[in-house]
Amino acid sequence: MGCSGVKVIDLHSDIWVDVADKRSRGETRVFENKHLNMLTANNVEGLVYALFTYEKKHLQHQPQRFIQMLAAHFAELNESSRIAHVRNTKEYEKAVETDKFVLFGMVEGLYGLEGSTDVLYLLKQVGISVVGLIWSEDNEYGTGCNTTRDYGLTSRGIQALKIAQDLNFIIDASHMSEASFWDVEKKVDGVFIASHSNCYSLCPVPRNLKDDQIKAIAEHDGVIGLVAWPEFVDLEDPTLDRLIDHGVYIAELVGPEHLALGLDFAYWSDTWNKDFGRDGKAKTTKGIEDVKGIPALLQGFEKRGFSPLEIKGIAGGNFLRVFKKVCG
Repeated sequence: MGCSGVKVIDLHSDIWVDVADKRSRGETRVFENKHLNMLTANNVEGLVYALFTYEKKHLQHQPQRFIQMLAAHFAELNESSRIAHVRNTKEYEKAVETDKFVLFGMVEGLYGLEGSTDVLYLLKQVGISVVGLIWSEDNEYGTGCNTTRDYGLTSRGIQALKIAQDLNFIIDASHMSEASFWDVEKKVDGVFIASHSNCYSLCPVPRNLKDDQIKAIAEHDGVIGLVAWPEFVDLEDPTLDRLIDHGVYIAELVGPEHLALGLDFAYWSDTWNKDFGRDGKAKTTKGIEDVKGIPALLQGFEKRGFSPLEIKGIAGGNFLRVFKKVCG
């Protein structure tokens, strides 16, 4: 198949939750020993990994959890010669040339930072590239997709958005409420993305994007990363083919140049996807339960008529266009 050698950048991974947890129990080189070979064997060359603190067991001490995850990041980089954290296109190209796995940093909701906008300056200094101000739950910056009173961004959220743009962060609108999304759309001067969201028209849940939102991201030259989390693929029968349906829908609506992959796998967790399954059993998207399904996903795009160049863009090139435009 023409897409067999295409390299993938996954725009959303919570895998650093696993890394931080294992390091807290005394393990080292966790990413290299537990995850790296499986990723590279399935043509994944890079991840946008999330610093995500909104877990039930960490809700009362999110700032400490954030620091723990960030410290784990630097410790892993120090211990492994096979990975590289990149902040701009030049660093990305150097990492690829030296055959290193590429890590792009993001913060998924600023919940662990006690409402401080100043922390954005710290995030810039430690090399974070992507910022999502809000996860699904409301915070000091605005309303998330699970909100019961959708007032959008707060004055602090608008201030944080301005700082984030001034510092050349990629703004991520996944998990935002509709009002917050449209506040971002009005305030962002340039590109913004939805790192891991599907189409509301095909799966009507608050986490997915309506057609006008998809068009707005495209008008800003952004990308939408298809997410394999089952409840965002289909409420009754989440499958690989149905996930591809979402990709086809976006491509037909705004063009394949605005399509990416933000798969959000949780195969590394013993508990996360069980929370969304029936009878306590894990529920996954059939055919793409983990990274081993990525080659089949790319082949599925090929069978649906996407060209090799379009597939290369979806796999990572479209995100790299955004990355270069915003981060240099």
